[in-house]
Amino acid sequence: MLYDSNNISIEGSEALAFMENVQKRMEAFGFQTLTVEDGNDIQAIGAAIDAAKADKTRPGFITVKTHIGFVCPAKDGKACAHGEPLGESNVTALRWFR
Repeated sequence: MLYDSNNISIEGSEALAFMENVQKRMEAFGFQTLTVEDGNDIQAIGAAIDAAKADKTRPGFITVKTHIGFVCPAKDGKACAHGEPLGESNVTALRWFR
């Protein structure tokens, strides 16, 4: 299982509304827990998936740390990245990123 951890909720910083340590919870359920520090590192994500597959006794839970609104100047790191329109300047930035 891949878990997107960007520390931002709809309300703002995740600390405002969510205090749970999800990895510890999954460990308590018996999952193998792994972390990928950079959600843009495809090779690290692939390596974590391979490591999870190699453990034949436990299900895998992979926390992938991401940055919400990445490459969108007006949404970068902000709660408004959840559900609000990107805006034209952000659409242009995304076209460049591809």
